[in-house]
Formats: sequence, C-alpha cells, structure tokens
Amino acid sequence: MGEGNSAEVFAIAEEGWNELVVAKIYLPGKKPDHLHSIIEEARQRDLAGLGGRGHDADGGRYSPLAIPKGILYPSAVSSEPCGLLVTKIDSTRFISLDTFFQTPLKNDLTVTSFAAECLAEIVAWLHDNGYVVGDFSGTNIRVDSTGHVCLLDVDSFGIVGNGILRPSADSSRHFLAPESSATGQTDQESDRFVLTMLVCQLLLGISPFAGAEKGNRNSSIQDNINHGKSWLFSPGDVVLPVRFQAHPGLAALPASTGRLVRRGLAEPDQRPAAAEWVVELRAIQSALEKCTCGGMRFSGAACPACKDGYKQLSEKQALPAWGYQEQRPERRTAQPGTARTLPQPRVDSRPRRTIPAAPQRRPRRANRQLILAIVVIFILAAFLAWSLLS
Repeated sequence: MGEGNSAEVFAIAEEGWNELVVAKIYLPGKKPDHLHSIIEEARQRDLAGLGGRGHDADGGRYSPLAIPKGILYPSAVSSEPCGLLVTKIDSTRFISLDTFFQTPLKNDLTVTSFAAECLAEIVAWLHDNGYVVGDFSGTNIRVDSTGHVCLLDVDSFGIVGNGILRPSADSSRHFLAPESSATGQTDQESDRFVLTMLVCQLLLGISPFAGAEKGNRNSSIQDNINHGKSWLFSPGDVVLPVRFQAHPGLAALPASTGRLVRRGLAEPDQRPAAAEWVVELRAIQSALEKCTCGGMRFSGAACPACKDGYKQLSEKQALPAWGYQEQRPERRTAQPGTARTLPQPRVDSRPRRTIPAAPQRRPRRANRQLILAIVVIFILAAFLAWSLLS
C-alpha cells in the first residue's frame, strides 16, 4: 500500500481484518527496539480513546491516528517480530499534506482553517497524554477534502520522561524546529514550533519560511528556519516566488492569530501550546466571510485571493506593527552641580585679509556655441567665394 523511510505497509488479506488494520513491515535496520513498550503505552494512555472520538464534530466516524494494535511476526514459530498491526487509514479518503498543498483545496479557508484546528486538537491530546510527535512530515499528516486530519507513524512518537521510547531520529526535512536541527532532539517545545509553522501554512497557503535567502539561491526552508529568516517578519531578507510576492502575509489573518504566529515562530520562550491554538482556530472560523472576489477571508483582514483590504507596507513601517521599537540614544540631562560655562572664543584684532575674486570664466557651453558659429561662418564664406569664382 505504500513505503516510507522506515517501513512498507501491506493490506491484510484475511476478510474482516482487512477493513480494520494494515501490516507495517520494517525495513532492514529500521525496526524500533521496543515494540512491546509501544503497544503497552498505547493501551495505557488510551490512544484508542482519541481514535474512537475523532474530531469533536465527528462522533468517532474516523480514526485520527494510525494506532499500533499488535505485534507482527514472520511466522507462528518466529520469536523476532518484523512489524506492527496498525489502524487502517482510508487511503481513498485521506491524502498526504504534501499532496493537499498541490490541490485547489489549499485556497479554501473553510477547509484549511478546519484542518488546522483538527491538527492542533490531535497534537493537544497527544501532549496532554505525554507524547512527543517529533516527525511532522508532509507524508505522515493526512487530510481529506473537508479538512479532517489524521497522523501516521505513531510508533515513531516519543514519550516525555521515557528513556526507552524517544521520538524517531528520522525526522523529515523542512519540519524541524531550529534547536532540533542543531541537536537532532525533539520535544513538546519543538512540536509547538512546527505546529505553528503548519497552522500558518494552512491559513496562508505558503510556508512562513518559504523563499530563498538573499544572496543564497540554494537556501532551503530548513536553512531559513535555522537562520530565523521568515518573509513574514523580515521580508527584505527573503525572495519569494513571483506568484507570492504580493501576498498580504499576516495582514490576511486576524490580529490575535498573527500574534500567536509570531510567538510560535520568533519567540522561543513564548510558543503557544497546542491547546491554545485549538481555542484560537475555533474562534476565528466564526469570523470567516465571503469576499467580493468569491473567495473566503477573515472579517477585518485582507483577502488572500484578491488582496482587498491590504496596503503593502515597507519593512520600516511593518516592524512597529509587531511591537518593534527603535533604540534611540538616551537623552542626557545635566545633573545639579555638573554644569560648566564654556570659555568665550578669543577675538582676533588683526585686519582681515581680502581675497581677490577669481576671474570670471566663460561657461563651457558658451565656448562651444562660439566655436560652432565661427565654423559655420567660415563654411558660408568659402561657399560664397567658390560661387563668385565660378
């Protein structure tokens, strides 16, 4: 059915089982060491509780997680496991996030804002139950045409404080917090960064770290993340693709959402928790309205499709809107007892020397005109003399 970085997924042939689970067979050298712990933790932390509920509005009609259900062995006599049985995710309904961003659905705010809420809700539930997602890849996140979301590769999740179950080291490029890129380690704090980045991309239709850093055509999204270069906050440092250069950016979001984006991406100590995103995303969906161009927009914000309501600011004008204050030199005031009188300038009684004015020079342009007139007169005189002689 599919292949990832660490495993291949196969359908179950036996009738009855084939609608419930799939077989995840690990590639050589990729099998986790503690499959029994993965299954046991999933049971104790009731991952099926989230799987049975789905999104609040769904009543358990789909599983938002590919939950590990059992350990798979090559044969009845084998003692070494080869994979897991995991909850089946309908591949005809759900597509990868990478594919989703290539479809017209990415421009439908009704769908993308709901997808952002679903993703935030799943991460909030996982964090509340001690999990670390770690690998938010564009293939692990699945979205359907209405915005429902599910996550694959639950067996790669880590658990806070568990020295055995750590997040997978096979994290995907372009989905790593800057500190994770440097250390190779992920935790719930790095999850918050990546969640904010994905929510922002879902709401704006473009990654906040898209584009190439000026002077470096080959820079990637991960390079921009590592160097803190985002077209949202420092547009002068990043060159966007032509089709996005007039994008209203944060002006297309409600002010409260823009503040959460800035906290999540530019203020490491203030990253919003997933639960905070759930509350925000539920609130702003009620502010969606139809634009005159036919697209959707948030009330009071610019339209991302036709740019209505967007006045492009220069970088200098945009910075104060985000609380930037220019550091001005402190005004010094004299303290009591420190004032002093400056000495008066010395008066020179000697007679002042008069410098003669420079001789007036005829402007160069006038010189050229005079020469031209002389040449013309000479030509006319020569022509007249020739006429008389002939």
